[in-house]
This record gives sequence, structure tokens and C-alpha cells, in this order.
Amino acid sequence: MISIPTISKRGSARGYADTRDPHVLYVDSLEPMVAPATPIQRQALPSGQAVFAADIRFGASAADMQRFAAPERRLLPMPWEIGAVYGWLPEGEGVRLLARGKTSGFGAHNAVLTTTTEARLIDAPVTIAAELALQGQLAGARLQGRGDLRAARELLHHAPLGQRARWHVTLGEALIAWLRALLNHGPLTLRAEATDLTMEGVEDLRQIALAEWAHRVARAWFPRLESLALPAALAGEPAEAMPDLALDWYSGDLVTMRAVRGYNTMPRG
Repeated sequence: MISIPTISKRGSARGYADTRDPHVLYVDSLEPMVAPATPIQRQALPSGQAVFAADIRFGASAADMQRFAAPERRLLPMPWEIGAVYGWLPEGEGVRLLARGKTSGFGAHNAVLTTTTEARLIDAPVTIAAELALQGQLAGARLQGRGDLRAARELLHHAPLGQRARWHVTLGEALIAWLRALLNHGPLTLRAEATDLTMEGVEDLRQIALAEWAHRVARAWFPRLESLALPAALAGEPAEAMPDLALDWYSGDLVTMRAVRGYNTMPRG
């Protein structure tokens, strides 16, 4: 089983220890990429339609693995569960969902999305995002989080959601950014007691907690949106339910680690 938090970060990749085998290192990539053998396909059809096909890798690449290569070290990809994947493009002042699918659940954790749309959209930018999750064991740390969003609910109109969202931003990204701001300046508190953790490990714990909070907020306030990987532009008015943000994790506890990763066919602007 994977041990949380990360013990090393190199470039856009992170390494996680195994709870039993000191020679095993799980490698995570923070940046999705197009599968090298299958570039994104856009093809116009005589019918006035166009075919869009993409194979996106959400797992570590060979280059990511090589960053951690060492004698007697066995490198493995992150054991992410099968996750939801969505593709969308900007349309007017909102977004249009193009396709949805699932990650493969092993190795490259890739997802193949194929859809047909109007030919006029053949050159439109597209975002493809996945929500990833796994269960790991917290090691060498205790994490406590508290927060009451009743007072913060009125601040939600400042969050980059709905019409305020940029077209390519996921619900997870928007909520984590909002929660991070509340943690830095508002009614949320997060306390970590750790021994022998790197700065990367401490920040990883913080990100894991923020992602868990985003998951709980989305389930309570936006139950219609089934995944944090959906575009933030689809978020409407929040429901009345209040999310429980209490965290009390001890070293040795099993913890759900979540991540939302997005790939954009054009540089963000």
C-alpha cells in the first residue's frame, strides 16, 4: 500500500514509499500528457460533422519514472482507482461537454475519448480532465482540520464558479483555490503534527486535505455535479446542506488521496 505523504518531488513528478517494501517507490505525474503513439485527432466529415479523438495519459511517463531510477529500487505507477474523465470546450459564455469516459485504472491510467461534433468546432480548444483517487496510509504525521462554512457561504460569490469561472477550470481546481484562500485568511484551520517530513511532504498533506474538503463541499453544495473533474462553469447555486469539514487523521490511518488533473489542447490564456 502507498504511504502518504510524498517523500520526494522531482520536476513535475512525485515519489511515494510503500508501507511494507522499502525498495518500492510509486511515481506520480502532476502533468497529464497526450499518449505519444496516438496524437489528438480532429477530422472533418463530408456530413458537416467532425470527429475528435484523444488518448490522454494521467499516469507517470517513462521520463517521470527515470527521474527516480536507482539501483535496487523498484518503480511502480500510482495505484489510482478507475476515475471519471470529461472533455469540454468553450461555447459562448459557458462550456459544452463533448465526451466522458473512464481512466484505464492501471499503468498509464490513460483515457480515450472519442466524439462527433459540428465541423465549425474542429479547431476549438478542448480541456480533458480526470478525477483520481486512491487509499493510502498516513505515515509520520497527524492532521487536524476544522471549519464552519456558514460564515463563509456568503463569500462563495467570490469563488471562480459558474459564470465567473474560466472555461478550462475544473470544479476541483476552483473549490481548492477558494478553500485555500479561506484557509489562509478565513474560517478554516489545518494543523499538521509531523516528524521527519520534507517541505514537499508537508505541502502534499495540505493539498490532500484541501482536495478532501473540496470533495465534501461539492457533494453537499453541488450534488448534481458528480465529479470534481467537471468544469467549474457548470456549478449553479449551492444547495442548503452544510458540509462537514472536520478532519482528524492519525499516523497509521487509511486516508483517501484525491487529485484532479486536466490537459488543455491550447496554452491557458
